[in-house]
Amino acid sequence: MALQDEFNGMNAPDFLVESIPNIVHGAKPRAAQNPWLAGIFPFILSIAVGVLCYRAAGASLGLFLGGLLFAGLLTGPIVAAESTWLGRSLAMAAMVHGLAGVWLYAVVQAELDFSFWAASYLVLASLVIAIGGLTALLRWGFRLGPTGSGAITSFLSTAWLLWPIWLSPALHGQSGVRIARWLVPAHPIFALNSVLGPKLGYWAEQAIAYNLTNLGDDIGYSLPAGILWCLLLHLGFGLVCVGITAVRWTLTSTSTIAANDSSDMIA
Repeated sequence: MALQDEFNGMNAPDFLVESIPNIVHGAKPRAAQNPWLAGIFPFILSIAVGVLCYRAAGASLGLFLGGLLFAGLLTGPIVAAESTWLGRSLAMAAMVHGLAGVWLYAVVQAELDFSFWAASYLVLASLVIAIGGLTALLRWGFRLGPTGSGAITSFLSTAWLLWPIWLSPALHGQSGVRIARWLVPAHPIFALNSVLGPKLGYWAEQAIAYNLTNLGDDIGYSLPAGILWCLLLHLGFGLVCVGITAVRWTLTSTSTIAANDSSDMIA
């Protein structure tokens, strides 16, 4: 009936022109996202990823490292798809707590110390915050599309997590030792391994990892004393990215308002 009433007020050609979205008349606005629903899909996805890692690796070092890797791959695109700060925050929280819930179950089942889970939770949360901040900077600070910002963030996050594999063959001599000395303390895998290693073993000494990295063989390194440097780097990086995004957003909004006011005055 509504369509018929609208049609009765105009002839057929006018109705056809008005009904098709175009530059003059514009397209119908898209329905706004409900930010409170933003955490549902990431939470289910992170639980599924955690369960798959648990079934594949059990309560081992691979369970925790696999969770970090999947968080690096998935967090960027998920955050980039959200249009509000509340939605982004809930999506990041869901990614963290879905995986952390599976980790907690594994720790309880294996009768591991609760401090192992707490350290893993903090490392994962700091990594997700850093990735979320970078995604926000690319998406809303530099105005990249959701696909581009999510893809770039996933690539950079994965490159950071996997540098012990792809970068270590290029590290040689004292210069390589110095680079490793700078990179290892803040790296999530080594920070987490410093806590889990005495109970679950050391990553670079595992059968598969031993053939993938030169660290500990050609390049000497030592694990950090704990997770502090990892937390400081990732939390600081995420907060800096969010701050830059807020400043750029404010400046852009101010210039847009000023331009509109000038146009109104001219008109």
